Amino acid sequence: MEERLISGGVSLAAPAHWERRCLLALVAPASAGGSTATAPSIVIATEPRRPGEDVEAHAWAAMLAACRRKTNFSLRSTRETRVGGSPAFLVEVTSASDAGPVHQLCVYADAGEFVVTVTCSALESIDAALRAEFERVLASVRFGEAPGAAPSLPPSSAARPRPQNSFSATTEPTTFTMPHIPVPRERWR
Repeated sequence: MEERLISGGVSLAAPAHWERRCLLALVAPASAGGSTATAPSIVIATEPRRPGEDVEAHAWAAMLAACRRKTNFSLRSTRETRVGGSPAFLVEVTSASDAGPVHQLCVYADAGEFVVTVTCSALESIDAALRAEFERVLASVRFGEAPGAAPSLPPSSAARPRPQNSFSATTEPTTFTMPHIPVPRERWR
């Protein structure tokens, strides 16, 4: 029997034995005269993890794989953090693409048998405004909330003071919620 994926009013047949990994993709509005194809994006996805593998080891394995396949890959920084109350690891990297240099902030968060990745990507560099939006999304992540919880994001960074450490918002307690992030537990059939 055919398995159908329904999301946002669109229904499609899922290929047999494929896994759903991407949970959400957000794309910034195109700049004047630009295209959304080159606009900054934030993608939330899941990755299976090996038994006993901690989130930092998973992140390092992902970075090693990226280093092997990307051109001009450069690791800019790493650090431990928390996302949705779970241990997480932040990696900042740059690499080359056909469209030009790419700057990425990648957060790997512990979600049990899976790792949830939240990746912000931009051509050239991630400016302060985009970094603030990424921080706002990270601060809003919650794992295990019941579906149907009222979705909301924290106020824009312009409406609140900027933290000294650009990622400290991910470690401070907040009362904001985001739509439930379902972590897939099985493959499509």
